[in-house]
Amino acid sequence: VTQYISFLRTKDDRTKRKPSPEALAEFCSEFGLESSEVAVVGDSLSDMRFAKKGKAGYIIAVMTGYGSRERLSEYADSIYGSIADIADDKVLFP
Repeated sequence: VTQYISFLRTKDDRTKRKPSPEALAEFCSEFGLESSEVAVVGDSLSDMRFAKKGKAGYIIAVMTGYGSRERLSEYADSIYGSIADIADDKVLFP
């Protein structure tokens, strides 16, 4: 699958760990984007804080991790049951 991945950061990289927005800044730099042009998808409070601190343009929570709907909704613009549900959203993908 690595042939389909253009950018990857993990806890094993030298990038500061979430919720530091360093990985988002590196992504934006590599692809010539502003953080406000990027949507971040996550399933934990750490992911949500990462997106908020990085000033992501859109924050999507999925209910596949440890975060509760109530807590994730404090950060997320949208919440989905799973990542597969995002593609079914006719508002995001008319």
